[in-house]
Amino acid sequence: MKKYMRSLAGILTGIILSTALSVSGLASFYDQETDTLDGKLLFPGDSMRTETNVWIAPDMTSCELSDNIWTNTDTERAYRISLYENPEMGESGLVVSPQGYVVTVTGGVSTSDDGITGTHSADIYAEEPSSEGEENQPVLVKDVASYPDGSWVHIKATGAGEGWHFGHWEFEPQIYLEDIASEELSFLMPAHGLRIKAVYAEGEQALAENAGEDASGVSSEEEP
Repeated sequence: MKKYMRSLAGILTGIILSTALSVSGLASFYDQETDTLDGKLLFPGDSMRTETNVWIAPDMTSCELSDNIWTNTDTERAYRISLYENPEMGESGLVVSPQGYVVTVTGGVSTSDDGITGTHSADIYAEEPSSEGEENQPVLVKDVASYPDGSWVHIKATGAGEGWHFGHWEFEPQIYLEDIASEELSFLMPAHGLRIKAVYAEGEQALAENAGEDASGVSSEEEP
């Protein structure tokens, strides 16, 4: 009975986590019976089902799986799956290794000079009205990728539909950049995840709010 309850609790936890992250367009599920797991990149909320052992690099910590499912619960980083075999120890299975930090751009896309792009999604949605009676809302694309800290990342606004004009970028956590009112920006990737949003205004002229505000985080050093 206790084993059954633990199993049920594990299933419910996985469903809740997967559902919560699916709303943001992040969660994917891979099954070793139908998918090739080697080389797959798991973003926050992504899960895999496997009958084999799983270790987490770099310490090779063994994982206790609930219903043979491993979920990336790290909200900051993506993890890459690779095959592992140690004949001397009689061990084989999968290793999940931390990769770059996750950049989520709403209303734009990100790229890198090194060609490190991760997995980009193209979830198109309309923002919720900020007050009753507002029907015309910007249509935004959400782009998710992963980059190593210290690499140059470029973001570009993709537009929000007819009648909407780009205003400025918002970063969470905040970082210092000189021209957040520019539709294209470059910055050095910090050692943490970033949530970036392109803010659009309706009408002929979009106002860039909070432009030039100083915030802690990434240096404003220009790319060479």
